[in-house]
Amino acid sequence: MNSISASPLIPAQKKSAKAYENGMNSDLKFLSYVAAMWSSGQDQSEQRLTMRNLPAYFISDDLKNLWSGSGDSRLSTFYENSSNEGKAIANYLTALTKEQLDKTFLNWVEEDAQSPSISFSRRVKCLATIHANCTYGSFILPGSKPDFEHIIAKKLLGRHLSNGKMLYAEEGLCGGAIGNIMLLNDANNREKQTSNLWEDALSNSKSHEASAAIVNNPKYIQALSYPDQATLAKAQEGLKIGDVETAKAVIVSRGRAVMMAIAERLGK
Repeated sequence: MNSISASPLIPAQKKSAKAYENGMNSDLKFLSYVAAMWSSGQDQSEQRLTMRNLPAYFISDDLKNLWSGSGDSRLSTFYENSSNEGKAIANYLTALTKEQLDKTFLNWVEEDAQSPSISFSRRVKCLATIHANCTYGSFILPGSKPDFEHIIAKKLLGRHLSNGKMLYAEEGLCGGAIGNIMLLNDANNREKQTSNLWEDALSNSKSHEASAAIVNNPKYIQALSYPDQATLAKAQEGLKIGDVETAKAVIVSRGRAVMMAIAERLGK
């Protein structure tokens, strides 16, 4: 059953880390997958259909918090037992449509944008890994060790203000949201430091050629949903003077694009 959850969640990270990000998993949700497969018995068509639909449910159920609170009772609906005798057994046979996923995903992006953040949660890392596999995974070189990269640098988001507070916290900026994360080769990420890819491509850093290879590849940039050069520069300049609105708009806009790309790939 591990292959069900793992399939959209690779590539692997560093040798010392997990083989895949599973920050959106929970024991009860995973057990519902086992129960659904068990309930399908020997019907291979139902088993295949269940397997095909699980990645979409894996994300959607988590973003709607369907396994929080009453997970035990929800799990019991996926197999025959005394509490559901005579009732239909829950299953994953009905595919979620692109429109259903869009609605769930975009609602979550808007809600998540209301909370100030600077570090990436396990959920966001998981979504970023799924996005990479849905869109730009083929551009990541085999054998590379990708890092989770802040598109708008963490140092800019966490700048200390005169009152001692950090900019992102004081102004309610969602710097740790899905719209501000991507997978990037670790050597490239560390060499460019606080520069974005556009800036690094024009610099003399050790990673400028790697950054140039990304920004000069229209298909790669599109797959990343990476912000354009002028907009990203404006967002960063705004942060330096305490104006967070452009940066927030960039993060939220890309967040929508990322989640819609996942919906496009996984929805019916």
